[in-house]
Amino acid sequence: MLTSIKQEPLDDFPDTVLNYNYPHCAYKPNEPKRLARHVKCLDCDITFSDETLFILHQIPHTPVNPFKCSLCGTQCINKVTFASHVLFSISLFQQCHCCMKWKRSADNCDCPDIRDRYIDNRNEMNKTALWYTEGAGCARNLSCGLHLRTTLVFNFQESEIPLPDAASDYFAEALSVLDLDENSLPGRTLNLFSYYGIICENKDWYATKYPVGFAYNGTDYKRKYMATGGEYTKKYVLYTEEGGCVNNITCRVHFDTILSIKLDETEIPIPEDNGYGKAYLHAGGEEGSAVDLFSSFGIICENNRWYLTKYPSGIEYYSNECQCWTFIGVGGEYDGKKSKLGEFDCDAK
Repeated sequence: MLTSIKQEPLDDFPDTVLNYNYPHCAYKPNEPKRLARHVKCLDCDITFSDETLFILHQIPHTPVNPFKCSLCGTQCINKVTFASHVLFSISLFQQCHCCMKWKRSADNCDCPDIRDRYIDNRNEMNKTALWYTEGAGCARNLSCGLHLRTTLVFNFQESEIPLPDAASDYFAEALSVLDLDENSLPGRTLNLFSYYGIICENKDWYATKYPVGFAYNGTDYKRKYMATGGEYTKKYVLYTEEGGCVNNITCRVHFDTILSIKLDETEIPIPEDNGYGKAYLHAGGEEGSAVDLFSSFGIICENNRWYLTKYPSGIEYYSNECQCWTFIGVGGEYDGKKSKLGEFDCDAK
């Protein structure tokens, strides 16, 4: 069902609407406001109450072949199959030509309600009472206090972390704090999604960060602790996908966070003293701070390839003249020029 807020149309409608021909009916409007309430698609036989809805409806129509989608080229048989295609294919999905796969739009998430995984052994709180909010896509906020009982349970059989030799079973708990006093008061409030780097992948939730390690049961019936310094966190790059080609790769500002480009695949003038065919880009910002590579380097998808359009710390290349590595464009003068992305490394500790 389509609904709209009732409002008075403007008096200064475009000529394309004021001069609209109505061969399908005898309606003769005597003023622009009344005309705007009577706009009809001759292909689908649908009448619209205002110009905006009519224009939006016309976008997928191809002028010569009205039931061939102008956005993706799909040929529909009639107005019914065309309307179904527009509703379920165009509005709900976007395609990233760099990834060559379809993704749900930013307003949808394929993962289940994470609160269904909530276990309260003390029956102190119902899952609906959790501090929980949802954003666009799979953006979530599940707030809890730092405490021994705030943990995430995972199965080693469904993890990239190897099963410890001393483990008695396949289960472990990702910890939020190393304070073993169960009666201590909860610490500061944290968002479990950002703290554990929880992402949605293959229609399920995955943790990618283990700030204080995890605990498991040993074969000697004692609780064992592992990676309490966050060692396994650095093995995982925090990566999220939204609609189309909107992605996020989060790294640390560090010497190891680096991207490469080929100097013959860039709009930036090639230095005459260039010694190699490659150049390197470093992330800007405070050492150790988090940086999203896509926004920092202005990464875009074009012609089925990834391109950089921003150079926050300039471009580093090897100079034959000084026999050393040197920088150009540190003032941002090359921002806006495209360079094809070669490879990248990410420090995610």
